[in-house]
Amino acid sequence: MAITRASKRRRISPPDSPHLVEPASHVGKSTKASEWNLEQQYEQRPREQKKDVESTRLPIKTAEGRIERLASPESEEESVDSIFGSDDEGVSDTQETEIEDRPVETPIRQQITEAKEELARIGTLLSENPEEHVGCFRKIAEIGTSPNATIKKLSLATQLAVYKDIIPGYRIRPLGEIDSLEKVSKDVRKLRSFEQALVTNYQNYIKELSKCAKASGDGPSEDTANMTTVAISCACNLLLTVPHFNFRSELIKILVDKLSKRNRDGDFIKCLETLEKLFREDDDGNPSLDG
Repeated sequence: MAITRASKRRRISPPDSPHLVEPASHVGKSTKASEWNLEQQYEQRPREQKKDVESTRLPIKTAEGRIERLASPESEEESVDSIFGSDDEGVSDTQETEIEDRPVETPIRQQITEAKEELARIGTLLSENPEEHVGCFRKIAEIGTSPNATIKKLSLATQLAVYKDIIPGYRIRPLGEIDSLEKVSKDVRKLRSFEQALVTNYQNYIKELSKCAKASGDGPSEDTANMTTVAISCACNLLLTVPHFNFRSELIKILVDKLSKRNRDGDFIKCLETLEKLFREDDDGNPSLDG
């Protein structure tokens, strides 16, 4: 009996067909699809285009014979700044901060104009109703503390006009302890308060006149000399217009100090003429006793 051999079957590899892929590959397909969507979104995103800066530099010819156009210096600076960063913004911010922190100085001319307007306003208030604006005496004196010589002279002249206008025709005596405990009407209390404020501020004004009159020293400057002249002029004016009022002896002392220097300038002659007129018109003898 003949023996028959079994036919040998060949293994045929499956064709490359997507339909014959194993089910586990569905997971990979979803992953690839999501990646594809991200790539599409990135491709569709608008891109910033660099502005082409037209170069103003002439082209050059290289050693190989090629003609090359040089880049613009601005574009080179921009590229360097973009790589290493630019500190111009920080420097400019610091400079702006320093400028803002620096105090702004008012021009001298503007300071003088503002001082004139303020002195005129305060002087008007005191002349119209001094009892209601007692605090204005101190305001005028504070303006006179300015380092500017012109403003200081304006303050002295304004105070002179105000005191000549509001000083009463009698001498104000200081209030004692009994007077302060005495029961008086509201109007009397208000008048006493005004009188004491007037005397106190007037005394401070005369002290300032005495200080300015002695400020000449050795080799005075022009501003100091002018200040001395204004102070002596104010003292002479008060001594002739209100000789009956308080602190007459302090005014006389300012003039005597000037006469003791024996420098026969304009201020010396003014002091001499003022004292002569004061003693000549002295009817009751009180100014002469103070002299």
